[in-house]
Amino acid sequence: MSLLLTLPFEIRLQVWTLVVGPHTVEPCKVSTTRDGDGDRTRICRPEKCGRENFNIYTCLDTRLLRVNRQIHDEVRPLLMGLTGSPKETTKRFVVCDGVCLERLFLGTRPQDRRWIRYIQVRLFVGDARPEVLLAKRGHGLLEYGEACCGAFVQSALSCSGVGGLVDAVPSEKEKKVEVEEDERGRRTLWVDLVLG
Repeated sequence: MSLLLTLPFEIRLQVWTLVVGPHTVEPCKVSTTRDGDGDRTRICRPEKCGRENFNIYTCLDTRLLRVNRQIHDEVRPLLMGLTGSPKETTKRFVVCDGVCLERLFLGTRPQDRRWIRYIQVRLFVGDARPEVLLAKRGHGLLEYGEACCGAFVQSALSCSGVGGLVDAVPSEKEKKVEVEEDERGRRTLWVDLVLG
């Protein structure tokens, strides 16, 4: 028997958390610029995003699950977000928009898409009223938010093997939730998606 398995469960859980890897994964290859005020702006370069440039299996390596039953039973809940809230325990994939979200799913084998449980994505909201957006959740938030600009996120979620939408809520960035407007006048809202 391995000495690792003789350690108390709480310590092994800390080890598994470190082994499983980073909590936040950014598959989109975006450049970040700073304006005169020091604010960061993320600019998506579609030619740098997509399935050709990102290998999901480097951040979702499940080989550890095959070592033995005890390790499987301790590590799988961490990978699937089954312990605590998904925000705290599972990998969070941050993608720049619905098109990149769809590329992420298409670049992953259908049987492995179930490992993607928590996503933060930018929703293009057009003329949607901010007070109404911030009051909505789940499918209602996506439908209302994408009514003006196209159902890109909803389309990406319909890929084969993707878990059903459990919840969708506006993301908190620096303790506040707000609709942002870029230099071209495009209005966006970052949204947290939890998939089942």
